[in-house]
Amino acid sequence: MDNGFITLHRRLLNWEWISDPNTLSVWIFCLLKANWQESKWKNILIPRGSFICGRRVIAQTLGLTEDEVRTACHHLKTTNNLTVKTTNKYSMYHVEKYDEWQNNSFQIPSKIPNNLPVKSPTDPQQIPTDNNNNKGTSKQINKNTSGFSSPEYDQFWLEYPKKRDKAGCLRIWTRKKLDSKLDQILSSLRKQKESSQWTRDAGQYIPNPATWLNQERWEDSISVGKEKTWEDMFDEKLKVKGVL
Repeated sequence: MDNGFITLHRRLLNWEWISDPNTLSVWIFCLLKANWQESKWKNILIPRGSFICGRRVIAQTLGLTEDEVRTACHHLKTTNNLTVKTTNKYSMYHVEKYDEWQNNSFQIPSKIPNNLPVKSPTDPQQIPTDNNNNKGTSKQINKNTSGFSSPEYDQFWLEYPKKRDKAGCLRIWTRKKLDSKLDQILSSLRKQKESSQWTRDAGQYIPNPATWLNQERWEDSISVGKEKTWEDMFDEKLKVKGVL
């Protein structure tokens, strides 16, 4: 039994044997070794809160002598913390009031989100343990980019004529590391803002900024000029015919 965990309640600080290091070590060993659920060993039923062991193993594990372990177990038995039943083959140790020392109402969450804000070790805020009641937490954190944008990104966002999905654009900007390309991006953006595609129909054909960034549209070649009207095209035909 090398996996899992135990809980240590703060009431241990007021425990009668807290100042006795040997007894404290043996007691914590018992809490660690005790079965958290009923099991069998060589067809012997081992109840919850119990385990089979010997003084020699405990002594070797804790770096104590067998006499020190015997004394510590005597302390624990006299204060009704531990019961030891010994046979000619084994000793079964049982932690009294095991359920009070190991309360199962505490559960470690099965999965801790990897995109939570970093907190200092002394931060009193706890990670939510109820996944069902916090379904919106990770989405809210993903969308919250306040305080993480760069001045370069803010300048781009200020100049881009269509405001859509600022958080998504920031993720693209950060992933592509575009701070160093700000001058090139703004130069191309200003030209495209004057193009016929972006100016006609009240800007209906301006791409969303996330699309523009993701497709690296600042690399597009743009010819800036006035969009030809039907009058312009008619005049050109007349010129070709030599009328004008």
